[in-house]
Amino acid sequence: MVMDFTSCLSFPSSFVSNGHCSSNNCSSSINHRSCYNFSTKVNLLKQQSYVFSKYLYSQSRNFKIQLLPRIEAKLEAEQLKGSEDDCESDGLQWPSPNDEIPFWKRDFPSWDLSSDAPAGVEQDSDLFHIVHVTAEMAPIAKVGGLGDVVTGLARACLKRGHKVDVMLPFYECIPKHCINELALIKTYNSYHDGNWVACNAYGGEVSGIPVILIEPSNQFFKGTNIYGGSYNELEAYLFFSRACLEWMQVTGTQPDIIHVHEWQTGALPLFYWDMYHFLSLQKPRIVLTIHNMEHYGECRHGVHG
Repeated sequence: MVMDFTSCLSFPSSFVSNGHCSSNNCSSSINHRSCYNFSTKVNLLKQQSYVFSKYLYSQSRNFKIQLLPRIEAKLEAEQLKGSEDDCESDGLQWPSPNDEIPFWKRDFPSWDLSSDAPAGVEQDSDLFHIVHVTAEMAPIAKVGGLGDVVTGLARACLKRGHKVDVMLPFYECIPKHCINELALIKTYNSYHDGNWVACNAYGGEVSGIPVILIEPSNQFFKGTNIYGGSYNELEAYLFFSRACLEWMQVTGTQPDIIHVHEWQTGALPLFYWDMYHFLSLQKPRIVLTIHNMEHYGECRHGVHG
């Protein structure tokens, strides 16, 4: 059996050892252009080529897989056309190794996003108050994809009728002009390392999303970048995790869901169930999302071992 990998990207779901398909899928050619972009298509082809190459060298299989010579030329043409089509259709400028300014150093655009729910978005029947506790939020405190996800998820919940707040540190480097109606809403103390630390809580709105920014009076979150300051980041995010719960307690805020993101706020559930749930915050339930298993935080063994 000869399979032309350039004609389709779907292969029979199962094979039998006599070299024939167990279904009629062999003769079908599926056009994936409508649901895959060119890069996904190429990657899928490479993966499936590798998987099926295993059959070529397996003595338990007696069919033959042949990669036709024109595959490379067709893939290159597919990449070029797909790249042009994608850029024209969505208006995005895709990053390139030849860019003068790397994409991660470019300014993140701040769109004028409407808070009105678009037509066709159903409102949920059971509405919740959701508080996101995070280290990043696009576009004001974005380093990686975490900031994009938090902003997108918060907006999606708002459009479905839920009440949403996003709590994040008030980094010194945050562009304040990007926060609408920024104002001090509460001054309170939060415990850290044997002392009570004065904190300011600021309220505002970013891309139609209510935000609460926690600013401690110590050195935490000072510097020109979101990460990599001169302070101990582990200590800073431990403090921030507790300071968010302390703010909820002193203001009487009882959200239905506290959604914490990544390792930076991973200690908040521990503080909640060990302490604050027994003090006053008895209504919330906790959701923890780990977005990237490769970024799990580091600490010195001598201090926290």
